[in-house]
Amino acid sequence: MKYLTILLTLLLYSCNSAQVDCSKSNVDPDGYLLKTCEYLVKNQIDVSPTKANEYKIKELLSSTENGVELIEVKLNCCFLGDSVVINPSTGKIIKFNIGDK
Repeated sequence: MKYLTILLTLLLYSCNSAQVDCSKSNVDPDGYLLKTCEYLVKNQIDVSPTKANEYKIKELLSSTENGVELIEVKLNCCFLGDSVVINPSTGKIIKFNIGDK
């Protein structure tokens, strides 16, 4: 039974992440969705029931932490909302937050 659980987990992961095509969109001129997609695929983060390349931006929030400007990108999925924090000057993702179920 344990092996069946592992096999099903791997199968679900391969359906959600392995075949994701991350590409820049015209509706995302800053590339935040592309950076998010690439980060999720690289770090093998499962975001089901959606896919890493299906997110849309719901809201952008600016903040400053330790003198560094940050952008929190609120995403349209899932449950209480996923979000990603990006340093816009470097393009580096600081953290990814999965919304509560």
